[in-house]
Amino acid sequence: MIDLVRLKDVVSSGRCTGCAACTIACTRSGIEVDEFAIINEELCRSCDTCGDVCPVIGGSPVDEFDNIIAVYKSRSNNIEGQNGATVSGILNSLFEAGEIDAVIGVERDEEWKASPVVITNKKDISRIAGTKYTYVPIFKAFKDAVNEGFTNIAIVGTPCQVNAARRIKNSNITSVKDKISVIIGLFCLESFYYDGLCKQVIEKELGIDLKSVKKMEVSKGKFIVMGDDEKSIPVKDLGKYVRLPCHKCVDFSAYYADISVGSAGAPDGWNTSIVRTERGIKVLDISKNDLEIEEGSIDAAKKLSDRKRKMAKEK
Repeated sequence: MIDLVRLKDVVSSGRCTGCAACTIACTRSGIEVDEFAIINEELCRSCDTCGDVCPVIGGSPVDEFDNIIAVYKSRSNNIEGQNGATVSGILNSLFEAGEIDAVIGVERDEEWKASPVVITNKKDISRIAGTKYTYVPIFKAFKDAVNEGFTNIAIVGTPCQVNAARRIKNSNITSVKDKISVIIGLFCLESFYYDGLCKQVIEKELGIDLKSVKKMEVSKGKFIVMGDDEKSIPVKDLGKYVRLPCHKCVDFSAYYADISVGSAGAPDGWNTSIVRTERGIKVLDISKNDLEIEEGSIDAAKKLSDRKRKMAKEK
């Protein structure tokens, strides 16, 4: 018998990103997600609705830069954060304007263990600031936000998470699709397993106490950890800790977002921001008093996108 549930093939082939969008689609609560989706065969009716929101099944764009409306370099006028804190500035403006009542993002504990979280006011935006470099099922938090009655939700995520958010918004799942107010994408070359990156590399190889780490970043081919001391390791040496589904991802700049934000191509203290939709135009206009915005360049993002696609072909 042919199995009609496409998600099962995604999981068995090691391509499941663990975003948990499928848990939103399943009406029988038949899917759980930790590192990847686990389907309860007794509850599954083979309706395949989960496949309709899966970013792996949705696929990646042939040209991830064919939907660009505008490119800027940007930074927050009043919020400190990693690089230009553009995302924090946008979220602050959206809360103030009443455009959103919740944000789905990722926070971390003192040992850099990441978890999905629902942020419901602007004073808590700092909890999700900064790059964590590991991965969490953010749609668990989205499901919590919907169940708690929030109706205008911003989603901040990596390209695969953004892809899933767009598929939910374009789906026939009427109970949730209209509750996504804005989708903000983050540039992403790859993400890592927590134990490999944090426990093995940072603690054991670099000899850094995770509790002392204030910031991590990738720059000029190096993964840099900033704590009491600043230490680095070549990014190429982290390959064995890259999450399996990342090896086949070819979307660097979050094609399906309303606005995509990252550091590639921006001067120190700034972000590169790509506006991709009419909603993105409106969001940036709402945020103009919180952001400093100038003309930007897409060249560096395109180079990193080419690199990501080349890496995927080699795996």
